[in-house]
Amino acid sequence: MRKGEICRQDGKPYLSMPSFVKIFKAFWHWWQIVNRKKVFLALSKPKTPTEISKEVELNLGYISNIIISLMKRKLIECLNPGEKRYRLYRRTKKGEGLIGEIRN
Repeated sequence: MRKGEICRQDGKPYLSMPSFVKIFKAFWHWWQIVNRKKVFLALSKPKTPTEISKEVELNLGYISNIIISLMKRKLIECLNPGEKRYRLYRRTKKGEGLIGEIRN
């Protein structure tokens, strides 16, 4: 990296930029899935995004993006959507049905 080259874990340079991009994208998708699971499992009871952020130790902005993606999939719901602050989120019935699959 000091010479401006991006190297693999074994210290050898990547053969091409597309191979680096492919590996990085695979890692990034894995990272997103892991964090989505953490947030989903943290909602064992209704919580605010700030409470979730502290529990799973992720940035509040990133938590908000995860909440939006879980709401689009109808896995969680907002209990007080009219509020601007202190919104509470919980799992839906559909989300509760997935708990056993996610923990395995």
